[in-house]
Amino acid sequence: MRETLFRAAQPTGTTPSEELVGQLQDPGLTRRCWEQSLAPTTTAPAVTASTHAATILWPYPAGTADCVDRATCADHFVRANPDYYVVTPLGLAHPDSARLLDGTKVVLFLPFEDAVAELTVAGNHLQMRGRRVDAIISELAPGYLWRHGILDLDPHQPSWPLATHLVNGSLIAAHKGQQAHHFTTYCRQQPGVAALDTIVVTTTEELTDALAQVLGDSRAAVIRPFSASQGTGVTFVDRDELTARGGTDTAGRVVAQISAALARKYGSPEAFPLIVTPFTDPARIDGCVTDLRIFVCYDPASDGLRGLPGMVRRAQLPLDDAGPVTAATAMTNLNAAPAPTAIPGPRFFPATDPRILAVLGLTPDDLVRLCRHATAIWATALQHTAHPDGSGRFAYGSVDFIIRQVDGVAVPVEMNGANVGSHPTVHPRWCHAFGAATTHVLTQLGFAR
Repeated sequence: MRETLFRAAQPTGTTPSEELVGQLQDPGLTRRCWEQSLAPTTTAPAVTASTHAATILWPYPAGTADCVDRATCADHFVRANPDYYVVTPLGLAHPDSARLLDGTKVVLFLPFEDAVAELTVAGNHLQMRGRRVDAIISELAPGYLWRHGILDLDPHQPSWPLATHLVNGSLIAAHKGQQAHHFTTYCRQQPGVAALDTIVVTTTEELTDALAQVLGDSRAAVIRPFSASQGTGVTFVDRDELTARGGTDTAGRVVAQISAALARKYGSPEAFPLIVTPFTDPARIDGCVTDLRIFVCYDPASDGLRGLPGMVRRAQLPLDDAGPVTAATAMTNLNAAPAPTAIPGPRFFPATDPRILAVLGLTPDDLVRLCRHATAIWATALQHTAHPDGSGRFAYGSVDFIIRQVDGVAVPVEMNGANVGSHPTVHPRWCHAFGAATTHVLTQLGFAR
Protein backbone atom coordinates (compact mmCIF):
# COMPACT_ATOMS: atom_id res chain seq x y z
CA MET A 1 0.00 0.00 0.00
CA ARG A 2 2.80 2.44 0.82
CA GLU A 3 4.52 1.83 -2.52
CA THR A 4 1.22 2.50 -4.27
CA LEU A 5 1.31 6.08 -3.04
CA PHE A 6 4.67 6.78 -4.60
CA ARG A 7 3.87 5.02 -7.84
CA ALA A 8 0.88 7.35 -8.10
CA ALA A 9 3.26 10.26 -7.67
CA GLN A 10 5.55 9.25 -10.54
CA PRO A 11 3.70 10.95 -13.43
CA THR A 12 3.76 14.31 -11.64
CA GLY A 13 6.22 17.14 -12.11
CA THR A 14 9.38 17.30 -10.05
CA THR A 15 11.69 20.03 -8.85
CA PRO A 16 15.08 18.31 -8.43
CA SER A 17 16.70 21.29 -6.72
CA GLU A 18 14.44 20.89 -3.69
CA GLU A 19 16.80 18.33 -2.20
CA LEU A 20 19.64 20.84 -2.35
CA VAL A 21 17.56 23.34 -0.42
CA GLY A 22 16.67 20.98 2.42
CA GLN A 23 20.12 19.44 2.69
CA LEU A 24 21.73 22.89 2.82
CA GLN A 25 19.56 24.10 5.68
CA ASP A 26 21.48 24.78 8.87
CA PRO A 27 20.45 22.04 11.37
CA GLY A 28 21.36 24.10 14.42
CA LEU A 29 19.36 27.13 13.34
CA THR A 30 16.46 24.94 12.23
CA ARG A 31 16.44 23.33 15.68
CA ARG A 32 16.44 26.78 17.33
CA CYS A 33 13.47 27.79 15.20
CA TRP A 34 11.57 24.61 16.08
CA GLU A 35 12.31 24.75 19.80
CA GLN A 36 11.81 28.49 20.31
CA SER A 37 8.67 29.01 18.23
CA LEU A 38 6.12 27.02 20.23
CA ALA A 39 2.65 28.57 20.20
CA PRO A 40 0.39 26.59 22.58
CA THR A 41 -3.06 25.75 21.25
CA THR A 42 -6.29 24.42 22.70
CA THR A 43 -7.36 21.24 20.97
CA ALA A 44 -10.63 19.36 21.15
CA PRO A 45 -10.76 15.97 22.92
CA ALA A 46 -10.14 12.87 20.85
CA VAL A 47 -13.16 11.35 19.14
CA THR A 48 -14.15 7.73 19.80
CA ALA A 49 -12.52 5.46 17.24
CA SER A 50 -14.65 4.79 14.19
CA THR A 51 -16.25 1.35 14.09
CA HIS A 52 -17.04 1.33 10.38
CA ALA A 53 -14.71 1.05 7.40
CA ALA A 54 -13.62 4.66 7.10
CA THR A 55 -12.79 6.45 3.86
CA ILE A 56 -10.20 9.24 3.78
CA LEU A 57 -9.99 11.34 0.63
CA TRP A 58 -6.41 12.57 0.17
CA PRO A 59 -6.41 14.81 -2.91
CA TYR A 60 -3.38 16.37 -4.52
CA PRO A 61 -2.72 18.88 -7.31
CA ALA A 62 -2.22 17.04 -10.58
CA GLY A 63 1.02 17.51 -12.46
CA THR A 64 3.18 19.03 -9.72
CA ALA A 65 5.80 17.79 -7.28
CA ASP A 66 3.41 18.64 -4.42
CA CYS A 67 1.89 15.20 -5.03
CA VAL A 68 5.02 13.67 -3.49
CA ASP A 69 4.58 15.81 -0.36
CA ARG A 70 1.02 14.48 0.00
CA ALA A 71 2.24 10.93 -0.62
CA THR A 72 4.80 11.26 2.16
CA CYS A 73 2.12 12.39 4.62
CA ALA A 74 -0.26 9.64 3.53
CA ASP A 75 2.59 7.15 3.82
CA HIS A 76 3.13 8.15 7.45
CA PHE A 77 -0.54 7.44 8.16
CA VAL A 78 -0.63 4.13 6.28
CA ARG A 79 2.55 2.94 8.02
CA ALA A 80 0.90 3.63 11.37
CA ASN A 81 -2.39 2.08 10.20
CA PRO A 82 -1.62 -0.80 7.82
CA ASP A 83 -5.24 -1.95 7.80
CA TYR A 84 -6.01 0.87 5.37
CA TYR A 85 -5.96 0.14 1.66
CA VAL A 86 -4.73 2.76 -0.81
CA VAL A 87 -6.80 3.34 -3.94
CA THR A 88 -5.44 5.60 -6.70
CA PRO A 89 -6.91 6.57 -10.09
CA LEU A 90 -5.58 3.28 -11.45
CA GLY A 91 -7.55 1.31 -8.88
CA LEU A 92 -10.70 3.33 -9.44
CA ALA A 93 -10.51 2.66 -13.17
CA HIS A 94 -10.28 -1.11 -12.65
CA PRO A 95 -13.43 -3.15 -13.36
CA ASP A 96 -13.23 -4.62 -9.85
CA SER A 97 -12.93 -1.26 -8.11
CA ALA A 98 -16.22 -1.85 -6.27
CA ARG A 99 -14.65 -4.89 -4.64
CA LEU A 100 -11.61 -2.82 -3.60
CA LEU A 101 -13.89 -0.37 -1.83
CA ASP A 102 -16.24 -2.89 -0.28
CA GLY A 103 -15.93 -3.23 3.49
CA THR A 104 -12.31 -2.03 3.71
CA LYS A 105 -10.70 1.01 5.25
CA VAL A 106 -9.56 3.15 2.35
CA VAL A 107 -7.29 6.08 1.61
CA LEU A 108 -8.40 7.52 -1.73
CA PHE A 109 -5.22 9.14 -3.08
CA LEU A 110 -5.94 10.97 -6.30
CA PRO A 111 -6.16 14.38 -7.97
CA PHE A 112 -9.37 16.32 -7.48
CA GLU A 113 -9.73 16.31 -11.24
CA ASP A 114 -10.12 12.52 -11.14
CA ALA A 115 -12.52 12.53 -8.21
CA VAL A 116 -14.82 15.44 -8.81
CA ALA A 117 -17.08 13.78 -11.40
CA GLU A 118 -18.00 11.08 -8.88
CA LEU A 119 -18.34 13.17 -5.74
CA THR A 120 -21.79 13.91 -4.36
CA VAL A 121 -23.28 15.15 -1.12
CA ALA A 122 -25.81 12.94 0.67
CA GLY A 123 -26.89 12.76 4.29
CA ASN A 124 -24.62 15.66 5.25
CA HIS A 125 -21.56 13.72 4.09
CA LEU A 126 -19.43 13.89 1.00
CA GLN A 127 -19.68 10.64 -0.96
CA MET A 128 -17.46 9.00 -3.56
CA ARG A 129 -19.24 6.45 -5.74
CA GLY A 130 -21.91 6.22 -3.07
CA ARG A 131 -19.41 5.52 -0.30
CA ARG A 132 -19.30 7.97 2.59
CA VAL A 133 -16.14 10.07 2.83
CA ASP A 134 -15.24 10.50 6.49
CA ALA A 135 -12.34 12.94 6.15
CA ILE A 136 -10.70 15.01 3.45
CA ILE A 137 -7.17 16.39 3.65
CA SER A 138 -7.31 19.79 1.97
CA GLU A 139 -9.08 22.96 2.99
CA LEU A 140 -9.24 23.97 -0.66
CA ALA A 141 -11.82 21.19 -1.11
CA PRO A 142 -14.79 23.51 -0.43
CA GLY A 143 -13.70 25.78 -3.27
CA TYR A 144 -13.34 22.86 -5.68
CA LEU A 145 -16.75 21.48 -4.70
CA TRP A 146 -18.42 24.89 -4.87
CA ARG A 147 -16.99 25.67 -8.31
CA HIS A 148 -18.21 22.30 -9.59
CA GLY A 149 -21.71 22.82 -8.21
CA ILE A 150 -21.43 19.97 -5.66
CA LEU A 151 -21.51 22.10 -2.51
CA ASP A 152 -23.61 25.15 -1.69
CA LEU A 153 -21.14 27.65 -0.25
CA ASP A 154 -21.03 31.38 0.38
CA PRO A 155 -17.56 32.33 -0.92
CA HIS A 156 -17.73 35.65 0.91
CA GLN A 157 -18.19 33.98 4.30
CA PRO A 158 -17.12 30.38 3.64
CA SER A 159 -17.86 27.63 6.13
CA TRP A 160 -17.77 23.85 5.96
CA PRO A 161 -21.37 22.60 6.29
CA LEU A 162 -20.72 18.84 6.10
CA ALA A 163 -20.15 16.19 8.75
CA THR A 164 -17.18 14.94 6.72
CA HIS A 165 -14.11 16.10 8.63
CA LEU A 166 -11.97 18.68 6.85
CA VAL A 167 -8.26 19.01 7.65
CA ASN A 168 -7.59 21.91 8.13
CA GLY A 169 -11.23 22.85 8.59
CA SER A 170 -10.81 26.49 9.56
CA LEU A 171 -10.88 27.53 5.85
CA ILE A 172 -8.38 30.31 6.65
CA ALA A 173 -6.15 29.12 3.83
CA ALA A 174 -9.02 29.39 1.34
CA HIS A 175 -9.98 33.04 1.83
CA LYS A 176 -7.13 35.53 1.55
CA GLY A 177 -9.44 38.30 2.70
CA GLN A 178 -9.88 36.52 6.03
CA GLN A 179 -6.12 36.01 6.16
CA ALA A 180 -5.62 39.74 5.72
CA HIS A 181 -7.92 40.42 8.67
CA HIS A 182 -5.86 38.11 10.88
CA PHE A 183 -2.63 39.73 9.67
CA THR A 184 -3.95 43.20 10.51
CA THR A 185 -5.13 42.15 13.96
CA TYR A 186 -1.88 40.39 14.77
CA CYS A 187 0.61 42.91 13.35
CA ARG A 188 -1.08 45.82 15.12
CA GLN A 189 0.30 44.47 18.40
CA GLN A 190 3.72 43.25 17.26
CA PRO A 191 6.91 45.22 16.47
CA GLY A 192 8.88 44.32 13.37
CA VAL A 193 5.93 43.08 11.32
CA ALA A 194 3.34 44.97 9.28
CA ALA A 195 0.17 44.02 7.42
CA LEU A 196 -0.83 45.17 3.95
CA ASP A 197 -3.91 47.25 3.36
CA THR A 198 -6.48 44.95 1.79
CA ILE A 199 -9.73 45.43 -0.10
CA VAL A 200 -12.17 42.58 -0.77
CA VAL A 201 -14.32 43.16 -3.86
CA THR A 202 -17.40 41.33 -5.08
CA THR A 203 -18.10 43.03 -8.43
CA THR A 204 -16.20 44.42 -11.40
CA GLU A 205 -17.32 47.91 -10.41
CA GLU A 206 -15.88 47.46 -6.92
CA LEU A 207 -12.62 46.25 -8.46
CA THR A 208 -12.42 49.44 -10.55
CA ASP A 209 -12.73 51.55 -7.40
CA ALA A 210 -10.24 49.38 -5.50
CA LEU A 211 -7.63 49.67 -8.25
CA ALA A 212 -7.98 53.44 -8.26
CA GLN A 213 -7.51 53.51 -4.49
CA VAL A 214 -4.53 51.14 -4.36
CA LEU A 215 -2.72 52.60 -7.38
CA GLY A 216 -2.96 56.06 -5.88
CA ASP A 217 -0.29 55.07 -3.36
CA SER A 218 1.46 52.04 -4.89
CA ARG A 219 3.23 51.29 -8.17
CA ALA A 220 1.11 48.17 -8.69
CA ALA A 221 -1.86 46.24 -7.35
CA VAL A 222 -1.98 42.50 -6.66
CA ILE A 223 -5.30 40.70 -7.18
CA ARG A 224 -5.89 37.20 -5.74
CA PRO A 225 -8.99 34.98 -6.06
CA PHE A 226 -10.83 32.98 -3.41
CA SER A 227 -9.82 29.36 -2.75
CA ALA A 228 -6.99 28.97 -5.23
CA SER A 229 -3.41 27.82 -4.89
CA GLN A 230 -0.13 27.57 -6.82
CA GLY A 231 -0.50 31.12 -8.07
CA THR A 232 -3.67 30.33 -10.02
CA GLY A 233 -5.39 33.56 -11.05
CA VAL A 234 -2.95 35.91 -9.29
CA THR A 235 -2.81 39.07 -11.40
CA PHE A 236 -0.76 42.28 -11.30
CA VAL A 237 -1.89 45.70 -12.49
CA ASP A 238 0.99 48.12 -12.99
CA ARG A 239 0.16 51.81 -12.52
CA ASP A 240 2.35 53.07 -15.38
CA GLU A 241 1.11 50.36 -17.73
CA LEU A 242 -2.44 51.25 -16.78
CA THR A 243 -1.81 54.93 -17.48
CA ALA A 244 -0.20 54.15 -20.84
CA ARG A 245 -3.20 52.06 -21.90
CA GLY A 246 -5.66 54.65 -20.71
CA GLY A 247 -7.19 52.37 -18.09
CA THR A 248 -10.05 51.33 -20.37
CA ASP A 249 -11.99 48.50 -18.77
CA THR A 250 -8.97 47.31 -16.81
CA ALA A 251 -11.14 45.71 -14.15
CA GLY A 252 -13.15 43.81 -16.77
CA ARG A 253 -9.98 42.56 -18.40
CA VAL A 254 -8.58 41.41 -15.04
CA VAL A 255 -11.79 39.59 -14.11
CA ALA A 256 -11.84 37.84 -17.50
CA GLN A 257 -8.20 36.83 -17.12
CA ILE A 258 -8.72 35.45 -13.61
CA SER A 259 -11.95 33.69 -14.63
CA ALA A 260 -10.17 31.93 -17.49
CA ALA A 261 -7.38 30.76 -15.18
CA LEU A 262 -9.87 29.43 -12.62
CA ALA A 263 -11.87 27.65 -15.32
CA ARG A 264 -8.74 25.92 -16.61
CA LYS A 265 -7.61 24.84 -13.16
CA TYR A 266 -10.83 24.29 -11.22
CA GLY A 267 -13.56 23.85 -13.80
CA SER A 268 -15.53 27.03 -13.09
CA PRO A 269 -14.87 30.67 -14.01
CA GLU A 270 -16.37 32.14 -10.83
CA ALA A 271 -13.82 34.80 -9.80
CA PHE A 272 -15.36 36.72 -6.92
CA PRO A 273 -14.57 37.52 -4.22
CA LEU A 274 -11.23 39.03 -5.21
CA ILE A 275 -8.67 40.36 -2.77
CA VAL A 276 -6.72 43.49 -3.76
CA THR A 277 -3.50 44.59 -2.05
CA PRO A 278 -0.72 47.03 -2.93
CA PHE A 279 2.50 45.62 -4.32
CA THR A 280 5.24 46.06 -1.73
CA ASP A 281 8.84 45.90 -2.95
CA PRO A 282 10.67 43.05 -1.16
CA ALA A 283 14.36 42.38 -0.67
CA ARG A 284 15.96 41.02 -3.83
CA ILE A 285 18.25 38.24 -4.97
CA ASP A 286 19.96 38.75 -8.34
CA GLY A 287 17.77 41.83 -8.70
CA CYS A 288 14.64 39.69 -8.37
CA VAL A 289 11.98 40.11 -5.67
CA THR A 290 11.70 37.37 -3.07
CA ASP A 291 9.50 35.86 -0.41
CA LEU A 292 10.25 33.55 2.50
CA ARG A 293 8.18 30.55 3.57
CA ILE A 294 7.92 29.50 7.21
CA PHE A 295 6.18 26.17 7.70
CA VAL A 296 3.97 25.65 10.73
CA CYS A 297 3.35 22.13 12.10
CA TYR A 298 1.27 20.88 14.97
CA ASP A 299 3.54 19.17 17.48
CA PRO A 300 1.62 16.41 19.32
CA ALA A 301 4.32 16.20 22.00
CA SER A 302 3.76 19.81 23.04
CA ASP A 303 0.11 20.41 22.06
CA GLY A 304 1.13 23.46 20.11
CA LEU A 305 2.40 24.81 16.81
CA ARG A 306 6.07 25.01 15.86
CA GLY A 307 7.83 26.77 13.01
CA LEU A 308 10.27 25.38 10.45
CA PRO A 309 12.26 27.62 8.09
CA GLY A 310 11.70 26.60 4.50
CA MET A 311 12.73 28.33 1.32
CA VAL A 312 13.38 31.79 0.01
CA ARG A 313 11.99 32.07 -3.53
CA ARG A 314 12.82 34.62 -6.19
CA ALA A 315 10.92 35.81 -9.24
CA GLN A 316 11.99 34.83 -12.75
CA LEU A 317 13.09 38.29 -13.92
CA PRO A 318 14.75 41.25 -12.18
CA LEU A 319 12.46 44.13 -11.30
CA ASP A 320 13.84 47.48 -12.37
CA ASP A 321 12.88 50.45 -10.26
CA ALA A 322 11.36 52.03 -13.34
CA GLY A 323 10.18 48.80 -14.99
CA PRO A 324 6.67 47.31 -15.05
CA VAL A 325 5.43 44.97 -12.33
CA THR A 326 4.38 41.76 -14.06
CA ALA A 327 3.93 38.13 -13.10
CA ALA A 328 7.46 37.37 -14.31
CA THR A 329 9.01 40.15 -12.20
CA ALA A 330 6.78 39.90 -9.12
CA MET A 331 5.51 36.34 -8.70
CA THR A 332 7.78 33.99 -6.77
CA ASN A 333 5.49 30.95 -7.11
CA LEU A 334 7.43 28.07 -8.64
CA ASN A 335 4.38 26.83 -10.57
CA ALA A 336 3.96 30.12 -12.45
CA ALA A 337 4.16 29.98 -16.23
CA PRO A 338 7.81 30.04 -17.39
CA ALA A 339 9.03 33.42 -18.62
CA PRO A 340 10.84 33.06 -21.99
CA THR A 341 13.61 35.42 -20.89
CA ALA A 342 13.92 34.18 -17.30
CA ILE A 343 17.41 34.57 -15.88
CA PRO A 344 19.23 31.26 -15.35
CA GLY A 345 20.09 29.72 -12.02
CA PRO A 346 18.20 28.44 -8.98
CA ARG A 347 14.99 30.15 -7.96
CA PHE A 348 14.80 29.01 -4.35
CA PHE A 349 17.27 28.84 -1.52
CA PRO A 350 17.56 27.63 2.10
CA ALA A 351 16.30 30.30 4.48
CA THR A 352 18.90 29.36 7.11
CA ASP A 353 21.87 29.93 4.78
CA PRO A 354 23.92 32.82 6.26
CA ARG A 355 24.47 34.32 2.81
CA ILE A 356 20.74 34.30 2.02
CA LEU A 357 19.90 35.81 5.41
CA ALA A 358 22.46 38.56 4.77
CA VAL A 359 20.95 39.36 1.37
CA LEU A 360 17.53 39.67 3.01
CA GLY A 361 18.96 41.83 5.79
CA LEU A 362 18.12 39.22 8.45
CA THR A 363 20.06 37.65 11.29
CA PRO A 364 19.56 34.14 12.71
CA ASP A 365 17.69 35.73 15.63
CA ASP A 366 15.41 37.49 13.12
CA LEU A 367 14.62 34.15 11.50
CA VAL A 368 13.73 32.63 14.87
CA ARG A 369 11.42 35.60 15.50
CA LEU A 370 9.79 35.06 12.09
CA CYS A 371 9.07 31.46 13.05
CA ARG A 372 7.49 32.71 16.28
CA HIS A 373 5.37 35.15 14.31
CA ALA A 374 4.27 32.40 11.90
CA THR A 375 3.13 30.05 14.65
CA ALA A 376 1.46 32.88 16.59
CA ILE A 377 -0.39 34.05 13.47
CA TRP A 378 -1.82 30.57 12.92
CA ALA A 379 -2.55 30.01 16.62
CA THR A 380 -4.46 33.27 17.03
CA ALA A 381 -6.33 32.75 13.75
CA LEU A 382 -7.36 29.24 14.80
CA GLN A 383 -8.50 30.55 18.15
CA HIS A 384 -10.92 32.89 16.41
CA THR A 385 -12.22 30.24 14.00
CA ALA A 386 -12.45 27.32 16.42
CA HIS A 387 -15.05 24.60 15.83
CA PRO A 388 -16.53 23.10 19.02
CA ASP A 389 -16.61 19.62 17.45
CA GLY A 390 -12.96 19.76 16.45
CA SER A 391 -13.70 19.67 12.71
CA GLY A 392 -11.28 22.54 12.23
CA ARG A 393 -8.28 20.65 13.63
CA PHE A 394 -4.95 21.87 12.32
CA ALA A 395 -2.21 19.60 10.93
CA TYR A 396 0.23 21.85 9.13
CA GLY A 397 0.48 24.97 7.02
CA SER A 398 2.77 27.91 6.36
CA VAL A 399 3.06 31.66 6.30
CA ASP A 400 4.76 33.42 3.40
CA PHE A 401 6.53 36.67 4.29
CA ILE A 402 8.18 39.36 2.26
CA ILE A 403 10.99 41.36 3.81
CA ARG A 404 10.22 44.95 2.86
CA GLN A 405 13.19 46.44 1.03
CA VAL A 406 12.77 49.97 2.32
CA ASP A 407 13.02 49.18 6.04
CA GLY A 408 13.50 45.42 6.55
CA VAL A 409 10.06 44.96 8.13
CA ALA A 410 8.51 41.51 7.65
CA VAL A 411 5.12 41.52 5.92
CA PRO A 412 2.97 38.35 6.00
CA VAL A 413 1.27 37.99 2.64
CA GLU A 414 -0.30 34.54 2.60
CA MET A 415 -1.27 31.61 4.82
CA ASN A 416 -1.30 28.14 3.29
CA GLY A 417 -2.78 25.12 5.01
CA ALA A 418 -2.59 21.38 4.46
CA ASN A 419 -2.50 22.09 0.74
CA VAL A 420 0.97 23.64 0.97
CA GLY A 421 3.89 21.88 -0.73
CA SER A 422 7.69 22.06 -0.94
CA HIS A 423 8.14 20.13 2.31
CA PRO A 424 11.60 18.87 1.23
CA THR A 425 12.94 22.41 1.57
CA VAL A 426 13.07 22.01 5.36
CA HIS A 427 16.07 20.25 6.89
CA PRO A 428 15.71 16.45 6.37
CA ARG A 429 15.64 15.80 10.12
CA TRP A 430 12.29 17.61 10.32
CA CYS A 431 10.62 16.38 7.12
CA HIS A 432 8.69 13.81 9.15
CA ALA A 433 6.83 16.58 11.02
CA PHE A 434 4.19 17.06 8.31
CA GLY A 435 3.18 13.40 8.22
CA ALA A 436 3.33 13.08 12.00
CA ALA A 437 0.99 16.04 12.43
CA THR A 438 -1.51 14.72 9.88
CA THR A 439 -1.50 11.20 11.35
CA HIS A 440 -2.07 12.63 14.82
CA VAL A 441 -5.05 14.68 13.65
CA LEU A 442 -6.64 11.70 11.91
CA THR A 443 -6.05 9.60 15.02
CA GLN A 444 -7.71 12.25 17.22
CA LEU A 445 -10.65 12.26 14.81
CA GLY A 446 -11.17 8.54 15.39
CA PHE A 447 -9.70 7.06 12.21
CA ALA A 448 -6.97 5.09 13.95
CA ARG A 449 -6.87 3.16 17.19
